Amino acid sequence: AKADLPSFNLHTMVAISISGDSADNTEAMLYFNSQPFHVTPLAVNVLDTAIVRVATGKPDLTISTTNHPLPRTDTDKLTQDSRQNLGFQIGFNLAFGMSFLAASFVLFLVQERSSKAKHLQFVSGVNFANYWSATALWDFIVHMVPVSLCILCLYLFGHEGLSEGSQLQYFMLVLVLYAWATLPLMYLASFCFTIPSTGFTKMTIINIITGMATLISVTILRIPDLELNDVADMLDWLFLLFPSYAMASAITDLYTNNRFTDICSRPVFISLCNIKSFANPCCKSQDNCGDFGCVDWNENFLAWEKLGIGRYIFFMALEGCIFYLIISLIEIKLFSRLQYVICRLWRKVTIKKVNDMENVAEMLLSEDADVKAERMRIHNTPLDQLMKTDKLIFRDLCKTYSNSNGDLVAVNHTNLGVPLGECFGLLGINGAGKTTTFKMLTGDLTVSTGDAFVNGFSIKSDIKKVQQHVGYCPQFDAILDQMTGREALRMFARLRGVPENQITDMITSIAEQLLVTQHLDNLFGNYSGGNKRKISTGVALIGDPPLVLLDEPTSGMDPVARRLLWDVLSNVRDSGRSIILTSHSMEECEALCTRLAIMVNGTFRCLGSPQHLKSKFSEGYSIIIR
Repeated sequence: AKADLPSFNLHTMVAISISGDSADNTEAMLYFNSQPFHVTPLAVNVLDTAIVRVATGKPDLTISTTNHPLPRTDTDKLTQDSRQNLGFQIGFNLAFGMSFLAASFVLFLVQERSSKAKHLQFVSGVNFANYWSATALWDFIVHMVPVSLCILCLYLFGHEGLSEGSQLQYFMLVLVLYAWATLPLMYLASFCFTIPSTGFTKMTIINIITGMATLISVTILRIPDLELNDVADMLDWLFLLFPSYAMASAITDLYTNNRFTDICSRPVFISLCNIKSFANPCCKSQDNCGDFGCVDWNENFLAWEKLGIGRYIFFMALEGCIFYLIISLIEIKLFSRLQYVICRLWRKVTIKKVNDMENVAEMLLSEDADVKAERMRIHNTPLDQLMKTDKLIFRDLCKTYSNSNGDLVAVNHTNLGVPLGECFGLLGINGAGKTTTFKMLTGDLTVSTGDAFVNGFSIKSDIKKVQQHVGYCPQFDAILDQMTGREALRMFARLRGVPENQITDMITSIAEQLLVTQHLDNLFGNYSGGNKRKISTGVALIGDPPLVLLDEPTSGMDPVARRLLWDVLSNVRDSGRSIILTSHSMEECEALCTRLAIMVNGTFRCLGSPQHLKSKFSEGYSIIIR
């Protein structure tokens, strides 16, 4: 023992010391290691066995010992349950598991938003109420699968405190309300990330902190010896802002209250509180609780007071409503508008207006004659008359990005009218404002000043009606990699309102025109860049929208595929639909566009048919012969 005490404690359980001068005068001293739980009866068994073997002379005799401790008294149960705090362990572990489950709902939303798949669905006819309702319903069903398994395990194993009657119902209620509160919170968090894995990791950490660290803090502060119960109560109310904490605390209190109430609500314990000399932890009066102190218990499990779960379920229900309201405000771009207004006010709008007028005046002085003629036509012609001839109208359309460092004008007071059956091209280098213009037309960005009209509907006040008349192919493919080409076309056809009996024929027709029939049943993520652009263009054309917006539709295509797509778009134009496309290729605009504009720094520098611009600005050709 002196040489290696840890090893001695680990391997030596029982020792016997025998002393005496004769058989009639023998003394046996029994020693035992007190660390193992059942070593005391084992030591007695060893001594008794030795005595029997010596007395009988039979070294093979053994004595079997059964050790059955006396049942705990109810007071012992109260004391032990309070010290072990099993309710805390259940709530703590459940909060840990739920942190990963809740964060997983961020993954798909971040992917869908960052890839613009969500926006493309909105352009195709989905409104935000339908989108979020469907998302919440599906996520709630997925969330309830592990929750149901958890409840089933509690029920099958008969875990005392959470598996009987009303307690199991309250347990289910807490987890259902946790789903109601935490799902919209994860939806809000998804707006803060552009990479799905980053969003999942960070939200898991945040959920663990807000669920487990907060629960540990409050539990430690409630230790009686610290005398910080008032601080714990204050933090308890503060941490109710976090659904993870509310859920973990509700489970903790539900289990603890059930265990204590099961004993303390018995008539005999209630009557014993009237006997001053009898220590009873169930008494509300500190005088009768004994050395251990009183335990909190409440027969009303839904009470707001301590160990009732009423305040927890109320806050989770309230938070769910508030979070869904905030999502609605984000979707109607209220916060974007407020941010723009605040930035403008912060930077002294009155001064900026003077500068803006100077910028406009400078722009007008250098304005091309054709651009000026188009601007005068848009300004001088009554709007209702313009709407009879032009499918698309820009009237001083402007987009300004405001921040504390200054204003960046992405689109600067553009004026344009696109009649029925025209293919209008926007040429310009990256950053000229082409994609920003498309984003305003589809509702992805709000308009700073001016307005645009599609089929007579304003993009500022009737964006949902505008989207019903627009087919859109964004600059980067916005179709989920997990869908096949056929599934994508079918989904967007349904969103466009195409009758179900016509969808299959329409998909077949578009696929044959774009030569992607053999790839329709492959996952979109496995497509080549050119085939992805074909499917994206097909999505824009499906449903025959009167106005088609194509943002660099042929990027990444080989020359043969590019020519094929030009033929398809020429047929669309000849059918009477209007097309607006952006491109870096003058050759493409010559092949498709009846008119085009060259855009520089958010303004039109020249405007007209390809031949008109060639005649006006071309100085001839230089041919080098070697």
